Amino acid sequence: MRYLLYISVIIFLSSCTREATPEEIDHFIQYHVDQKLHKIRVEKAKDCRRKILEDAQAHIDSIIIEELEIDLLDSIVEVDRPFRAERPAYIRDRDTSKVKPLF
Repeated sequence: MRYLLYISVIIFLSSCTREATPEEIDHFIQYHVDQKLHKIRVEKAKDCRRKILEDAQAHIDSIIIEELEIDLLDSIVEVDRPFRAERPAYIRDRDTSKVKPLF
C-alpha cells in the first residue's frame, strides 16, 4: 500500500512539470559549465600560488644558506703554527739504575 502511494505521488509530480524550452536548457547547461570552469580555475590558481610559494621559499633558503656559508668562512681565522719551545739550559742525565721488582 505504501509503495503504491509513493509511486502515485511521483507520477503525479512528474506529470505536473512542463516541458523546458531550448533556451532554458541552454541556459541550464551553460550555468553548470560555468560553475565547473570556475571550480577548475580556482583549483588551478591555488596550485599555481602554492607552487610559486614553494619555489620562492627554496630560492630564499638557498640565498640564506649561501650567505651563512660566506659569513662562516669569513669568521674562521687560520691559526699560526706554534713556535717551538726553547730548549732548557741543562740536559738531564738518564737514570741508569736497574728497575727493582715491586713484589
